[in-house]
Amino acid sequence: MVTLDAQDLINIANAVWDESLTGSTHNDPTSSGRRLRQLGDTIAGAVNDVSATILSFDTDLIENRDDFFNDQYVRFTSGNLEGHVRVIRDYDGTNKTITTEEAMIEVPDNGIEFDIISVHIHPINQIADEIWNTTIADHRSVGSFGEAVGNILGLVQQNFYLDNTIYNNDGLLTSARMRIFANSTDANAATDGGIDENELEIFYVTGVAESSDATKIKTYKVTQ
Repeated sequence: MVTLDAQDLINIANAVWDESLTGSTHNDPTSSGRRLRQLGDTIAGAVNDVSATILSFDTDLIENRDDFFNDQYVRFTSGNLEGHVRVIRDYDGTNKTITTEEAMIEVPDNGIEFDIISVHIHPINQIADEIWNTTIADHRSVGSFGEAVGNILGLVQQNFYLDNTIYNNDGLLTSARMRIFANSTDANAATDGGIDENELEIFYVTGVAESSDATKIKTYKVTQ
């Protein structure tokens, strides 16, 4: 029978908790070691840069492929930025440099440690680019922001066609149909009375006469 003293128990506990968990060790299916490794699926590193800035810093990482850590989180685990998290905008595999999406609250001290959390997210710049670069024609749902922007652009760029016009005896427009198009090519190709000619929207214009003089137009009412 083996008798363990207090120090033996401490040594065993330390050996268990300080054991490295990697993809090649303690990897039996459903084992505690594997579950713990998957739960903390991170890559550890340290700042290796005496000239770091609030947006970038060199590291001691060994990965040499550009963009390998792009769109993942870097979380500082020690030093002046402990607990601080930023999204990685770019990773330079040659110089082992991390550039963050947003500025850090202060310059990271040389030697402080960090984890790269292996989850993919879409940084703010990607979301913004996707919104601003999207094609208006793909977002024409009734009442949507895309529909409103498309209509406004059509008017501002004069990509509209006015037909079915009716004028009174004084030559004032009393009613008409106005079709808005995404571009001048479609607008110029439109025909009087035409339908399904790639128009984005159709509006109907009606003149509202002065109450005191029916021959004068006070305002125009536009409806869909």
